[in-house]
Amino acid sequence: MSLLARQFSRALRVVHVCSRVPAGKVAFVAVAYGLHQVRPLALVSHAQEHLVAHPVSPILSIKVAHNEKSTLRLVMRFLRHAFVFGPIAILFVPAYFLGGIFPRVYDYWWKLFLYALERSGPAFIKGCQWASTRQDLFPKSVCLRLGQLQESVVTHSWEHTKAVLDDAFGPGWDEKLVLEQKPIGSGCVAQVYRGKVTARVAGGGVDTRDVAVKIIHPGVQTDIHVDVALLYSVFLAVERWFPSTKWMSLSSSVDQFSKIMFQQLDLRREANSLVRFHRNFASQSDVVVPQPIPGYVRENVLVEEYVACLPMIETCQNNEALSKKLASRGFEIFMKMIFTDNFVHSDLHPGNIKLVRMAGRTGALDYRVVLLDAGITCELTPRHRKNFLDLFDAVASNQGKVAADLLLTYAPQQDCTDREGFERGITAIVEQFNGSAPGTRRKAGEILADVLDLACSYRVRIESEYASMIVGIMVLEGVGRTLDPTIDLVEMARIPIALAKAAEWYRSFTGSAA
Repeated sequence: MSLLARQFSRALRVVHVCSRVPAGKVAFVAVAYGLHQVRPLALVSHAQEHLVAHPVSPILSIKVAHNEKSTLRLVMRFLRHAFVFGPIAILFVPAYFLGGIFPRVYDYWWKLFLYALERSGPAFIKGCQWASTRQDLFPKSVCLRLGQLQESVVTHSWEHTKAVLDDAFGPGWDEKLVLEQKPIGSGCVAQVYRGKVTARVAGGGVDTRDVAVKIIHPGVQTDIHVDVALLYSVFLAVERWFPSTKWMSLSSSVDQFSKIMFQQLDLRREANSLVRFHRNFASQSDVVVPQPIPGYVRENVLVEEYVACLPMIETCQNNEALSKKLASRGFEIFMKMIFTDNFVHSDLHPGNIKLVRMAGRTGALDYRVVLLDAGITCELTPRHRKNFLDLFDAVASNQGKVAADLLLTYAPQQDCTDREGFERGITAIVEQFNGSAPGTRRKAGEILADVLDLACSYRVRIESEYASMIVGIMVLEGVGRTLDPTIDLVEMARIPIALAKAAEWYRSFTGSAA
């Protein structure tokens, strides 16, 4: 009998003793197998109470507290998810088949599933939002459904905020840092307050600055670490039970997702990203990046400059000239991030792109662009950067077969049995796009999404770094087309691509570092 069979048999014996109802049996089987998968993460140590790095797999390391409390928390999180999602999983089969006759039944099942996800913590919310962008791994219909997921707006208490600030800056922090007690914004990872910070300056004077203060929610780090471990266990089980899914490399994808999540848990990383973006755009006076306040940055606290911003979409209403200018300028900023700086803000939705009036100017076009929330960024390795440039260039120059060959050659994992069919599909997509006149083409992001969808159909897994770039393009292009429906991203990208490829050639020719 295989090891997995013995584990499953033991789980069934536990169920037989401890459960008398069918739903309970299902839950106990899930718990028994799941606890076996994650038990290396819950080692008990009475001597250590601090967080340490513990390897979950060769590709993933997660911080887990080695103590009885963390073990109990891990078990409770697993039980919570098993009892919430177990019944929903059981209802999927009847909902799916009845949905063919009564479509609303299947829609109601998805609403129930999304509702449960929204209340299961940031790892599940961000994980499904990330999955909604991976059309190379999941069917387009599933990605569209997951794209409807919204972050649950949670706020923590003022008492927790004070405790965090006491721990970060000492008991006397309120002598220099004054906060409004009502947060001005909150997400599933952190919330933001407005405040003022004072500092002594030369000559004995006092300098007061408006600041925004971001505080990580209590327990978020632990919940995310545990939930990512559980997600890894679930994907690993799926790959073992359904070998045909191994080409998707779902357990390996947890590594990429975990990087996205852990970026947001260390606000020192976000502070460094803000400094880097500021340096990259220092020569461009119409781009504003709020800077962290020196001495006020910790892992779970970030104090940065407060900028009194205006919402971009609303400000551009009834101002066609401003809309066109900002759509073009937004793409120029993004092209610079991708092709010049190789450091991309990966979350440029309208909430993170604001406007501010130029000092002393009142004209209809006198606005500066403000880039906020640099918690998620993307940077390609030299090899990935070259491949991405070649792929984008092939699509822009109507070389469908070249694009298909690049995708197949550099796919980290694939199970494509019809290479010619895949090449024909990619060529058709590229030719359809380039056959349209500039200004009337479909969105470049939609074309790239079609490429991901085709890759999923032919079991060709796309590099996760490329997918992150494509998502950024799709999000920003959606914003740009809202402002100016005629803007053409590919036409604007031709010169930056040519310059970037020339720079790559020069570096390879001279042997200089990327």
